[in-house]
Amino acid sequence: MTSPACTLPMLGSLVVRGDDARSFLQNQLSSDLALVTDTSGQLSGWHDPKGRVLAFLRVLPHAEGFLLVMHAGLLATVAQRMRMFVLRARVTIEAGPAVYGVSAEALATLLGPGMSLPETSHPESGGPVSAGALPAIVTGRRSALRLPGAAGWLVAGEVPPEQVADDATALAAWERAELEAGLPEVYPETSGEFVAQMLNLDRIGAISFTKGCYPGQEIVARAHHLGRVKRRAQVFRLPGPPPAPGAVLDEPAGKVVRAVPLNGESLVMVVVAEPEG
Repeated sequence: MTSPACTLPMLGSLVVRGDDARSFLQNQLSSDLALVTDTSGQLSGWHDPKGRVLAFLRVLPHAEGFLLVMHAGLLATVAQRMRMFVLRARVTIEAGPAVYGVSAEALATLLGPGMSLPETSHPESGGPVSAGALPAIVTGRRSALRLPGAAGWLVAGEVPPEQVADDATALAAWERAELEAGLPEVYPETSGEFVAQMLNLDRIGAISFTKGCYPGQEIVARAHHLGRVKRRAQVFRLPGPPPAPGAVLDEPAGKVVRAVPLNGESLVMVVVAEPEG
């Protein structure tokens, strides 16, 4: 990413506040919320009881709790359904701030003097993300999470208008960098379509196999411990425009997770059968 901040209209956020926010999310998400601090965030998933992913989440620390960043088309549905599980917990779930993509240089400008960026071991080029926490920053007005690969920093919160650009090229580069780093996406069309391991959530640090229960945990854990994952997402370069999420392809034979244009062709993440043996 290059300066200034690039609007990411396909993403939105929910803010989860309250004395019980951490324990509530620990019981809802597939990642270990103990790893989320003022200096670290993570990737995660929210599943149905069958282990199918309802939303792919970027979890950021917030000055008053946590931010859940996901596809914007899922915000209302996730908020409404997640509130059903609040019961007597001291938790509120509300619409969160806008989401941007920024480079390290742009983030340093946003933070101003006296605030330094944390060290990051993530490669500046594409590649799978290691399991565990991701570097994060939280202030009173914004939160930031360093995504793997070449995407840069995901920022949710206030950004001065003069530092924001609606840049189609930068937006396409951001989505491509996420895909190249192995990050899936869940859209309204594919919510509840894929089991966690099909999206490689276990390989990108979005699942903890040592924390307590969460919706779908038994199914996800059984597949992990028995090694019975017959289909997984892989990235292919294909001719033609990007196919729609959820589209079924003949070659490679599988279902589309996400796709982006690339030099007249498409970079496509597809859930395909794992090789036998």
